[in-house]
Amino acid sequence: MRMVSKNLNDTHRYDDLYHLDYCGSKNHKHMTMMQRAAQFAPFDALSGYKEALEEDSRLTVQKIDLSEEACEKIQQCLLEIQGSISTHPKVCVTYFVEDATKDGGRYVCVEKCVKKIALGKLVFTDKTFVVLDDIMYIEKAPS
Repeated sequence: MRMVSKNLNDTHRYDDLYHLDYCGSKNHKHMTMMQRAAQFAPFDALSGYKEALEEDSRLTVQKIDLSEEACEKIQQCLLEIQGSISTHPKVCVTYFVEDATKDGGRYVCVEKCVKKIALGKLVFTDKTFVVLDDIMYIEKAPS
């Protein structure tokens, strides 16, 4: 067993090695600076953790049960739209979209032109639709 001197004045114990040339490894190729730096790149031990936190913190709301008065207003506006459906009237609609992964959902407001009202859906000219039961508010947009 080799004893290492703990003498504080022993600062030159490797002086005999400083003059030697580095000959490299016989078993491994020389690494570029980029390869050496990659060894110290950050490691993401918790991959997906950030996304999981964002998903968990995303807020949802419960669907609001409308009063009879609000339902009547929606029905009246739908009848008015149905009467002028050939002109593809533009409407402002606020409706509920159920969340695919969490309980609840969110309310979305769009302004689009109506193509038809059929099979319990309000179909727009861009081929998207809203289920009539999900509508919270609707009105004809100013032309």
